[in-house]
Amino acid sequence: MIACRAVFGALQRGGGLARPGAQRRRIHIDRIGPGIGPGTGADHDSSGGLATYSARLFVAGAFPLKISALDIRPYLLLRSEEARRKRIASLLPESLPHGAAVAGIEPHARDGGGMVRFTFQAPGEPGAAREAAEAVVSAVDAHLAKGGGRWWLEIAPIRALPIRGVPFTEDIVRMLPSREVKVEFGGPDLTVEQLFREFRRFGRIRDIGMQPSTSKDTPRWATVQFTRLRGATSARNC
Repeated sequence: MIACRAVFGALQRGGGLARPGAQRRRIHIDRIGPGIGPGTGADHDSSGGLATYSARLFVAGAFPLKISALDIRPYLLLRSEEARRKRIASLLPESLPHGAAVAGIEPHARDGGGMVRFTFQAPGEPGAAREAAEAVVSAVDAHLAKGGGRWWLEIAPIRALPIRGVPFTEDIVRMLPSREVKVEFGGPDLTVEQLFREFRRFGRIRDIGMQPSTSKDTPRWATVQFTRLRGATSARNC
């Protein structure tokens, strides 16, 4: 089982989870620099200047997943961290919208992909900045959809997915990835329907299990079981 410390409910990050009638969670952004052009001071937002932001995306499918103890593909291909980093960099387009530039690449070989941190220019208003960040991710995803770069014996296409909330990164040794993701709640429990809406974008879901209402364990949790490993590893990183 993959532990996914998703922060849902009352404790919201990166836009929080969509409540009934509310907007879905959106990509997490950080403002890291002053604006450029007119209005770079206190009146920046009202004068139309741009600010510098950072955000992250996950490249899913950059590496083959180890599907059994006898699967030697991960050992034969890109064994070094630097080789994996170069592999992800080679998949990215040369030019991106909103003046975006790659600021860092963190390979996650166990999960078959890697996090890409990028900077970009956008208006000071958070909503507009998130739209710009999502446009960058969409541009990368469209570039990957053109094909090329897929590993042999890999059926699923390579995808670029926005990272919502604050990513929980770790290097816990796990022999094999799992199709099941455990979700911990930072607020009220979510319904099966809300969990389905949140996780379906990563892949087809086989089952969703809820913590028994009589259980007193905290934090509260649920499990989401995907039909494919790629769905679970993508959900865990995004």
